[in-house]
Amino acid sequence: VNGFMPAGKSGFKLAISDIPQLVPYLREDWSLLTVSFWRDFHPDRTLMGSREVFAMMINQLANKDICTLGNFDKLTPKEQDEQLQKILNWAKTNASKSENDLLLQALEEGLRDGTRWYEVEAQARSLVEKKEPKAIPLMLRFLETKDATELTQQSILSYCRQIDPKAAK
Repeated sequence: VNGFMPAGKSGFKLAISDIPQLVPYLREDWSLLTVSFWRDFHPDRTLMGSREVFAMMINQLANKDICTLGNFDKLTPKEQDEQLQKILNWAKTNASKSENDLLLQALEEGLRDGTRWYEVEAQARSLVEKKEPKAIPLMLRFLETKDATELTQQSILSYCRQIDPKAAK
């Protein structure tokens, strides 16, 4: 998974069809002998747990946060089962979709749910790298959201120009 592989290196290649094998590992959270940090110069360090690692893997495959495990420990066992089942259902429903389709879907859902641009910017950046023209109309709709600032507008327009300068104009 990208977060654990150096740039340019490839490891094992997971697919959405692998999510059902990963989901059971979200139930328990074992401490790992791994420390994570935001920036190397920032003093905060965090011990990672296995749930975080598996959720990260699943979310990277989904190209969005489908795990939403922030309060998983506080859920009842029945609620935890329901949460895990939602992830399994999502994987089953989306197993045949391409990566571009999943990225576009994430932008569409972001618009529908009122998500801020910075929360979908990684998906938009991936679509720019893939030169996906279907992303332009979706990105332009983010210009009309109530949270659109001058900085986000510049970012959105820049991404659109990188895909297709004529269409962005």
